[in-house]
Amino acid sequence: SLQKPFDQVFDRGPFAMGGDTDTPLQTAMLPNAPYNIKAWAPSFRQIIDLGDLSQSLAIFPPGQSGHLASPHYADLAEPWLKGEYHPMLWTREQVEAEAEGRLLLKSDKTNLAA
Repeated sequence: SLQKPFDQVFDRGPFAMGGDTDTPLQTAMLPNAPYNIKAWAPSFRQIIDLGDLSQSLAIFPPGQSGHLASPHYADLAEPWLKGEYHPMLWTREQVEAEAEGRLLLKSDKTNLAA
C-alpha cells in the first residue's frame, strides 16, 4: 500500500465530528460496515443572502490552496469543524480590502503562437 508515508504528508486530521444523515452537519458511514473508512460529510457549505449578497457566507475545507507549502492548504479545517463561515466577497472593493496579496500576470506578446 502507498498510504504510508503519503498520508503523513497529505492527510489532515483525524477530526472528531458529530452529525448523522438528518442533521445540518450531515455525516454518515455505511450501515453494513460501520468501521470501514468510507464515510461522507459535506465539504463546501454556503449561506446566500439573496436580499444582500454582501452578507453571504461560505467555507471550503480543508483550505483554499492545493499546494502543500501554502499556509492556506488546511487553514479552514478547524473553522469548518466548528461550523464557522467566512464572508463571500462580491465586489472589487470587498476583494481588494481582504486581499493578502496581488499576482499580476502579463503576457509576452512577442512569443505568442500565430
